[in-house]
Formats: sequence, structure tokens, C-alpha cells
Amino acid sequence: MSAVSSAISLHYKTLGQGQALIILHGLFGSGSNWLSIAKALANDYQIYLLDLRNHGNSPHDPVMDYMTMANDVANFIQQQNLLKPIILGHSMGGKVAMTLALTQADIAKNFVIVDIAPIQYAHDYDVIFTSLEQLDFSQIKNRQQADKLLQPYLSDRGLRQFLLQNLVNVNGGYQWRIPLNFLCQNMPMILDFPSLKACYNKPIAFIYGEISAYLPESAKPVIADYFPKACYYRIANAGHCLHVEQKTEFLQILTQYLSK
Repeated sequence: MSAVSSAISLHYKTLGQGQALIILHGLFGSGSNWLSIAKALANDYQIYLLDLRNHGNSPHDPVMDYMTMANDVANFIQQQNLLKPIILGHSMGGKVAMTLALTQADIAKNFVIVDIAPIQYAHDYDVIFTSLEQLDFSQIKNRQQADKLLQPYLSDRGLRQFLLQNLVNVNGGYQWRIPLNFLCQNMPMILDFPSLKACYNKPIAFIYGEISAYLPESAKPVIADYFPKACYYRIANAGHCLHVEQKTEFLQILTQYLSK
């Protein structure tokens, strides 16, 4: 299922003008999560905010490995006739970008990986899936009510607000726009990284948060094997969502790197 012919057409938003810059979001997110960053870059870049498969407004599909998702992006680049775009990927989107770099290196001018590494993670998303699956839509008339119902299971308000972006009103009733069943069954592959006998021999940026656990020192030897010319940029007082928590510094690092 990793052939380019299996790719699906991804939903996207675009703004700005100049060098093409594709942004790939993380798990449970969508391209819209990066709209603030895109607006800040729009004077110098034409930004493409993609919704990866099973996210945002893109089609749903039971197949969701990184080779397939990378081929979705490659298909998008071909459809849009983009010549050597820059590809930035955060979290799950960063793994998609790394897979693309290792399998189709010449498709992009440059890659920027945000707070993720090409390793297997051991996170437990069972509480999230259980909480979302058991939400009683008959009791919901707005997102505030949904937030209140989720609070006993998910204490982090920021996480709840992030997840509730996927709650949509269809014909007067609420439902999740993401296919929880497909995401849940593919979690082992999403948390892992494909075993690729490849090496990307060009400069590539890894931007990560100082207080995030997603790019530990133990991952750097693995990164070196795949990406021997990796450049690291650490953002102080930032966690996994560093582009939100430390937006100004993130933009400064990103624009300085891309201008080289």
C-alpha cells in the first residue's frame, strides 16, 4: 500500500506568495493549527497547510503508515506542480517529512523537522480514545458542554481544547470529523518509524523544545544515521507545541535557517 498510486487527494489551505512551503501538522491536528505561523510567513512564502489523511477535512482511509502518508504529500506536490518546496513537519507530520526525505530526497528544497525523532515512542493514547469515543453527543449543544463532559477524563484544558477542534456540527448534531477507529488501529505504526535503509545527505533542521520529551539525547545517534548533516535548534522554555508556546523565537530560528 505504499505505491504513489494509492495516494489520496489532501485538503489544504494556501496563503502568501513566494517560495512554496508545505506545513504538515501532528496527530489529532490539522493544517489550521499552523495558520498563525503561516500568516507570519506569508510575505515571503506561499504556504500550503495540508490536512493529512484521517485529519481535518481530508478523506478517511484505514491505511495510515508513514510510507503511504509520505506518498500523499508527494502526490500533492505533483498535483500542484510545485517545484522543490520546503517541507516542514511537526510531530507526526515530522515523521511524514522524514520519510519523504529518506525516500524521495530530491522532491524538496529543504526539510524542517519540529520536535520529533525517527524513533518509536511509548505514549499511551488509550485515555484520549476512550474519552472521545464515549462522549454522548445527545447531551451536547456546543463545545463548552463537550469540554465539561470531557473534563473528568482529560484534566488538561489545553489538550481538551486542541481535541475539540475536531468536533463539528453536521445537520444540527455534533460528531467527530476524525475517524477514531482508523487512528486507534494505526497507533502502533504512528508511534513507530519505518525501518528504512536510506540516508539523507543534505542539511536538515531539527527544531525542538527544551522541556519536551520528543527529541531526547538518546535519539541523536539514530538521527545521525539517517541524517548525518542534521542541524539542531533548541528553544528554551518550550514543550512539544513550541511554535505556539514560543512563537517569536520559533519564527526567528525558522526564518534564519531558511534564509541561509
